[in-house]
Amino acid sequence: MDGRRKHWNIQFGIPGKTDWYLVSIQDGKVWKTKHLPNELDSMPENFFINNVEEFKYDTPELLEEGQKVTKIYPGDVFAKGYNFGFSKDPEKNIPIVMVIGWDKTKENIVYLMFNAETGEFVEKTEKEQYKN
Repeated sequence: MDGRRKHWNIQFGIPGKTDWYLVSIQDGKVWKTKHLPNELDSMPENFFINNVEEFKYDTPELLEEGQKVTKIYPGDVFAKGYNFGFSKDPEKNIPIVMVIGWDKTKENIVYLMFNAETGEFVEKTEKEQYKN
């Protein structure tokens, strides 16, 4: 509630169900909601974040740590600034914080993943941005 981002997107599912729920928040208020029935495969219980207390590290400090791993740059057109994602690794059953930025050329999105309980760097992936 006291975050610095003006726009947030939250995705929800229900363990054992196939429905997907999307909520967009702008300037601290719900802007749009969408219910997509039968959009997901049945989700295993260990995919869901059940307790936000698992997240011991926050995005500003992980952005700083991420810059030590590799230099990333904020977006300036699509996905302005740095972006962040919160999820769970269902295989390792650990909460994950993603720090999302761009490479120097702004042609590839860079995802840096951290264990949200320990702050430990987990992995880096790059994806070419969508081109028209």
